[in-house]
Amino acid sequence: MCRKGRGWGWTCTHVNSIQPALERTTAKRGKPRLLNETRNAVTPALETRAAEFRERTEIASLSNIDITLPGTPHARGAIHPLTQMLDRSISIFRRMGFALADGPDVDDEWHCFDAL
Repeated sequence: MCRKGRGWGWTCTHVNSIQPALERTTAKRGKPRLLNETRNAVTPALETRAAEFRERTEIASLSNIDITLPGTPHARGAIHPLTQMLDRSISIFRRMGFALADGPDVDDEWHCFDAL
């Protein structure tokens, strides 16, 4: 007799609990009509309250934000994986007692043969 729609299951139990009063005041098909009238009267009020609640929540969340403060800085990237591997291998060799020698990438003939 009562459809349990979205959020209206409690209405069916209340309507069924006051069944004697409904039978006195309404005809045989008056219960669904009364339920629809009740739902049509209550739904706009519930929607209005929900909209007010959403508006208050939004205002409260926006009032905590100071737009004059600078934004949060974000990391600009990461070290390349090959560079990470090179740095790690250098640190391993340094712990073993080796030293890093720095020099030119390309040697000329004089430095390779003549200066020896």
